[in-house]
Amino acid sequence: MNGASQLAKAGRPKEPWKRSHIIQSAIPLFREHGLWSVGVQELADAAGVSRASIHYHFSGVNGVIQGVAEQGFQLMYTRRHSAVDKLGDPRSKLVALIRMGIPEILPPEYIVMYESIGVFRANPDSLPLLQGLSAKQLELYVSVIKEGLDAGYFFPREHIESTGKNLLSIEDAWGIYLTLGTEQNSEETRQRMLSYASLALKCDLSKFYRDTVADHPAATGLAS
Repeated sequence: MNGASQLAKAGRPKEPWKRSHIIQSAIPLFREHGLWSVGVQELADAAGVSRASIHYHFSGVNGVIQGVAEQGFQLMYTRRHSAVDKLGDPRSKLVALIRMGIPEILPPEYIVMYESIGVFRANPDSLPLLQGLSAKQLELYVSVIKEGLDAGYFFPREHIESTGKNLLSIEDAWGIYLTLGTEQNSEETRQRMLSYASLALKCDLSKFYRDTVADHPAATGLAS
C-alpha cells in the first residue's frame, strides 16, 4: 500500500453500522458451514459488501469470528445483568444466573463464541479481550454472591471469587462440549451447578430454582 492509500484509509472513519451488519450476516454463515470453511469472499457476499470492506473493518476472517464472539459475550452479559436487576432476593439472582448460563436453546452467537476460543488462543493480541469478557461474566456471579453474603443468606465455604470461577467453569465446559458435538443435558448441568452452589454457600437454592420459572420467566432465559 502506497503512502497516499495509507493516508486515505487512516483518514476515513470506520462505520459502526457496517461492522455490525457484517457480523450479523456472518452468524448464519458460520453456523451453516463452520468457522473454518468460510472465506472472505463468502463473508463479503453474505453482507453485500466488498472484500476490501471485510479487511478494512476486521482484517480478515479471524477478525469477523472474534467480532461475532465478542457480540455473544456481550449479549450473554447484558441479558443476565438485566434479568438479575429485576430480582430482589440474591438467592433468586444466583439461580437466574445459573439458568441463563445454561439455556435450553443456545443462541447462534453463543455457539460461535465457544467455537472461537481457538481463534483467540492463536492470536495472543486478542487474549486480553477474551479475558476481559470472561471477567465481566465472573463479576456478575461474585457481585450476587457478595450481596447474598451481606444479606446473611450465604455462608461461603471458600473465597467467593473461587465459587464464582467454579460456576463459570461449569458453564464454559458445557458450551465447549456442545461445540464438539457431545450431547449435553442442560437440566442435568443446571442441577449440578445448583447442587455445587448450595453446598459452597451453605444455602439450599432448590426452592428458588423452582420458583424462578413461575414467578420470573424472563430470568430463566426461556421467555421471548
